[in-house]
Amino acid sequence: MDARALLSGPKGLRLRRYPASAELSPWIDFHWLIDWDLPPGQVEQQQVLPFPHPHLVFEAGATALHGVARGVYTRSMQGSGRVHGLRFFGLRSWLTQPLLAFSDSQTDASPCLDRPVPEAEAWVLQTQEDAEAVRRAEALLLPQRPPLDPWLPRLRALIDTVQQDPGLIRAQQLQAILGLSERALQRLFADYLGVTPKWLLQRARAQDAVQRLRAADCPPLAELALELGFHDQAHFTRSLHRLVGFTPQQLRRRGN
Repeated sequence: MDARALLSGPKGLRLRRYPASAELSPWIDFHWLIDWDLPPGQVEQQQVLPFPHPHLVFEAGATALHGVARGVYTRSMQGSGRVHGLRFFGLRSWLTQPLLAFSDSQTDASPCLDRPVPEAEAWVLQTQEDAEAVRRAEALLLPQRPPLDPWLPRLRALIDTVQQDPGLIRAQQLQAILGLSERALQRLFADYLGVTPKWLLQRARAQDAVQRLRAADCPPLAELALELGFHDQAHFTRSLHRLVGFTPQQLRRRGN
């Protein structure tokens, strides 16, 4: 999980991130750990606008591989709990099916682990020390490392470029960067990312909008709309509401 992706969450939620080791960094971006402790009877909603990445999530009784969530991910939280996740980039290399096969869903984590899932889950979650939890999670994955895939660094660089360049708004621009036909680009995205090129572009611009609307120096909405590649403020409002579930005005009030 990335703080940029978090739309809302309980005030008692603690989110930490730790980089993956050099041995696993070709496939994994980072570890994220969340703890929460809410008063009895209190239920809070966590809402996330995820990046285009699957995750391996260690959670008591629910450890699994989570495909890309193409909408806003919402979770109800109550009581106390702890979750340890790993944000994958190169998960496709660990599996036998395209990532599109489990977008918006979960699948068995066994292909990534060197022992049965219940045993792996208990081993990672029984320690309260973050550094030890990270070490244990990586120890489970290291024996399962797949061969390096030359497409991974190219796609990682492409996603970084999309997230940093608001001028990228059309799939044809991605075709030009990778030197692929429209059909080849679609197949590549379905296989390695589990989303379409259009989805990737729209998600990046929606996250840009959320970040800008939270900032104290956010420009007027009409100006921001043009800056982010929308035709006008009305187009910006409709698109953001469809993608995020909030209007720009609502998100700006949340940031204040």
